[in-house]
Amino acid sequence: MNEPRDKIVTVTLIFLLSLFLQIMFGFADVRDTPNKAAAEFAKAYFCFDKAMADRLCEESKTADDTDVVGRYIYRAENEARERGYSLFYMKESLYHVETHLLNENQLSAEVRLICQTKPPLQSFFTKKSSEVDETLRLKKENGVWKVCGKPFSL
Repeated sequence: MNEPRDKIVTVTLIFLLSLFLQIMFGFADVRDTPNKAAAEFAKAYFCFDKAMADRLCEESKTADDTDVVGRYIYRAENEARERGYSLFYMKESLYHVETHLLNENQLSAEVRLICQTKPPLQSFFTKKSSEVDETLRLKKENGVWKVCGKPFSL
């Protein structure tokens, strides 16, 4: 007679535990870390997304009074246009992203990023992919981790 009640209690406890874990994992994902910043920057960089500037430190945003991100995207657009394509042809997606924190203190960090890049349109036909193995320098600006230097030869 207690069997249906025991099942209901068990299912309820499992549901509550899974809800608690989901909330905890959600809070952990919101926290900004050097690894997360490096991966977000790399994704934006290879997709030619202007949002990469949000993860780039102030000292790296300009070179000789020129917007580095704008110049990078402009060159990619021109290269694509010369080939007879849009910028979408040049974009690459990241796969198998691994980040390794090499060193970190409160204001700076070094992260090694290892991943594969594949251009979605090209790789469908040619199976083309590239390996990326880059060490990125990061520093904390206004409580947010940002990539510094010339990552990926930006």
